[in-house]
Amino acid sequence: MKSLRLESLFFAVVVLFSVSVSRKLTEPPAKPYDNLQVISLASSLNASSAETFSPAPETSPRNLALPQPVTPLKARKPLAEPSLSAIEYLAKNLDGDSKILLERRRENRWPIASITKLMTAVVAREKIPFETTIRITETAAATEGQAGGLKTAEEFSRDDLIKAMLMVSSNDAAEVLAEYLGRKVYLQAMQIKAQELQMSNTTFADPTGLSYLNQSTPEDLEKLTRYIIEKHPQIFTTTAELKSDILELISRTKRRLMNINALSSRPEFLGGKTGFTAEADGNLLSLFRFGNDRLLIIVFGSDDRVGDTLKIYDYLASR
Repeated sequence: MKSLRLESLFFAVVVLFSVSVSRKLTEPPAKPYDNLQVISLASSLNASSAETFSPAPETSPRNLALPQPVTPLKARKPLAEPSLSAIEYLAKNLDGDSKILLERRRENRWPIASITKLMTAVVAREKIPFETTIRITETAAATEGQAGGLKTAEEFSRDDLIKAMLMVSSNDAAEVLAEYLGRKVYLQAMQIKAQELQMSNTTFADPTGLSYLNQSTPEDLEKLTRYIIEKHPQIFTTTAELKSDILELISRTKRRLMNINALSSRPEFLGGKTGFTAEADGNLLSLFRFGNDRLLIIVFGSDDRVGDTLKIYDYLASR
């Protein structure tokens, strides 16, 4: 009798085991990502307890992109001191401790070419009334260089002539501004202003910079730069524009000027002036935003004035 009970119990166990195996074989296998979905959902629920969850708007992919990491200037690997083609150069912080950061022969005179036009612009703003209309003379239109495309008998405002002079280095604009006051008087005014600013190593023989006798030093041009920043900031604002229009007042036609300074497209560039003659080679005065300060870089006698300037900027930014 006991043997019969044991056999019945054994039979029941076998039946239950068979049923369990049968169910395992007939059920579909779990998908490998089911657990991941559960974890993702749990994470979302946990996050929603701390802050309101909102799905990202379905707009351009730009909204979904993470910003590129910005390396602080101090964390960058310092560059080696740049090898430059410039004969003379100066890099100076114009704010804070006003420290010279890099220099070579900063006290030596050099033909400055069209950097002259910064002083020409200062005198024009101080000696010629704002509302003045100036007619292009035949002698001014015949000045060496075609930048600006000014023609005899055309008329422009004082500020449009300054704009042409600074953005495309128009020699005819510089000459006609000087002629308006009288060329000799104008050059005297330029020299007197240089003396007022204690630019003791600076001379001006023409308003354009074509003359080899237009000479200065990086130190003197720093003084002029500071004066422009304080008294005539519009000059540097104009030189930083990528493009602008001037209006010929008789025909009422606009003329588009494209800045010849390659640095004008850079957001940190605050203004400056190019210069080139065969005697001077490449010159460039540039003012940059540098952190919370303003950085002045001047290069004279360069084979690659923009390249040399950017080498100095990058070197200082890496320190």
